Amino acid sequence: MIRIISALMYLSIAIVFTAYVCCRDRRAIEQWRDDFFKNLNIFFKIVICGVILYIIIALVKSLIK
Repeated sequence: MIRIISALMYLSIAIVFTAYVCCRDRRAIEQWRDDFFKNLNIFFKIVICGVILYIIIALVKSLIK
């Protein structure tokens, strides 16, 4: 259960970060709509980095115990 909550937390952080990077002003929002698939690719890279970070943290926690 805690791992599910942590994964959702990383996912929400990735979504907020992507929204901040891609939508800083109104013109960027319009450009974000035009480049949707490009930004979706960036979003998935951020999510994958978050998942890898989560796995590393889980491994470190298991080694400490």
